[in-house]
Order: sequence, then structure tokens, then C-alpha cells
Amino acid sequence: MWGTIDKRLAEITGAEEGATYKKYVEGSALGRMEKSNDVADFLAYLFSSDSDDMTGQSFLIDGGLAFR
Repeated sequence: MWGTIDKRLAEITGAEEGATYKKYVEGSALGRMEKSNDVADFLAYLFSSDSDDMTGQSFLIDGGLAFR
């Protein structure tokens, strides 16, 4: 998905392909892209008894992009 987004943004902005992706990764708090395992691990946590006291929360699994 990010490859397609990056390619389209390169067409729109005139940036080199890969530049938008690199900027996104550098801007995230973790310095890496999220992976499908990040979501799967979080779901495993939610289904475990460790999350029994959680209620009414929303979570972003985006590598910290929202907090840069």
C-alpha cells in the first residue's frame, strides 16, 4: 500500500519516488513503519486477561506518527 501511495505522491508533488516514504518513516516516533505483526500482537493482548481492566479506549498503531 505504501508503495502505491508514495508513487502517487511523487507524481503529485514532483518528489522522487521513495522520498515521501522515507520522510514518513523518519517522522515516526519509532523510526520504522508499522507491521502487520504490530496489530496482531496488540490484538493478542486485547484477547488476553492482561487487558481485562481496559474500557472505552481508542488506539493508534502507527509507529508514533501522530505524536511527532
